[in-house]
Amino acid sequence: MIATTRAKRWLAVALLSLGALVAVVGIAQAALLVVQAGTGADPADAFNRTQAVPEDLGVAVRWAPDPGDLGRALEPRTRQQVASAIAQGWAELDLAQRTGNSDGAVDWFTGRALDQVRATGRGGIEQRSHRLRAEFYSDDGTVLTLVDRAVVARSVPGGEPLELVETHRVSLLLQDGNWRIHGLERVAAAPAPTP
Repeated sequence: MIATTRAKRWLAVALLSLGALVAVVGIAQAALLVVQAGTGADPADAFNRTQAVPEDLGVAVRWAPDPGDLGRALEPRTRQQVASAIAQGWAELDLAQRTGNSDGAVDWFTGRALDQVRATGRGGIEQRSHRLRAEFYSDDGTVLTLVDRAVVARSVPGGEPLELVETHRVSLLLQDGNWRIHGLERVAAAPAPTP
């Protein structure tokens, strides 16, 4: 009988030890999960670098002052990204019009604007400058509408380029960390003043 009691005690000690070990492992796993959940990705890996307007485009992009009722202020990084997206989007539009190849348009256009670029006719549109004025910037920073006053040289096959000042209403969406033109509507065009 003493041997049975001693065996029961050893069994109880073994079970308690096993239970304590399981509890310690469970707490350690929970602590590891909390540490991993609290550690974010390296921002250098998570976000795209801000690109300035490429110099080889030879285009000047400037920003007009924001209207007082814009709500959320545009961050300097956002201004750089949007200026780059506008200039590179127009360069891609020119390439699509000159060559008929719009494969690269998906980098700078989305939605309706992408469909417009794919359906564009022959010709060309060489950009000279852009003056951007923000009209709406969403609270979550993913939607921006602006007015683009662009000086461009439009050409048609066999014709001379025509220097124009065009005003466009542009809507942009932040997708996968990149600003893309979602809507592009020309609202005015006039001959550019001669220098």
